[in-house]
Amino acid sequence: MSASAPAPRICLEEGCTVAISRTSKGRCKPCALKRLYNDPAIRDRCAAARAAYHARPEVKEANRARMADFMVNMPEAERERRREHGRKMVATRLHTPEAQAKALAARSVPEVKARRARSITRTWLPWLPDDLVEAYRALTRSGLSAADARAALEPEIPGTAAHTARVLANVRDAQRIRRERDQASAY
Repeated sequence: MSASAPAPRICLEEGCTVAISRTSKGRCKPCALKRLYNDPAIRDRCAAARAAYHARPEVKEANRARMADFMVNMPEAERERRREHGRKMVATRLHTPEAQAKALAARSVPEVKARRARSITRTWLPWLPDDLVEAYRALTRSGLSAADARAALEPEIPGTAAHTARVLANVRDAQRIRRERDQASAY
């Protein structure tokens, strides 16, 4: 009896004629990867895993340190190449009439305007809670200076000394009124 070599296994994908090893699970590597990358569920799982990995504080810190080290030690030729690339991108992509029109249209959407206004308010007035923004605007529009408007609203902001003083004064007043009422009803 002579031992004949087994017939080579062929990739399972339709149209592929690549021979695969006996340990393969049925597809050649290119076909297996194509199948994986074309499956939305697998792509979503991979994206979620990548996002979770890069959200870890130690990974963020390592990336930040690596980039800082790279930027410090970057050769001058690479710096100049990047500068030139940036200038070229601005000139050819960002300052074209189409790009300007697209940016203007994007900024004109009411939701975008509202989000931008909230962001600017958060930047300029980080001490002011969202529910008091309209009151602050009303005070400043009425002619009050920004410092006076802030002083007027600070007793309403939890966590400030003025708020604590106002709460304590309210408690003392309530206790005093109750004591006076009790004394008056005792006679």
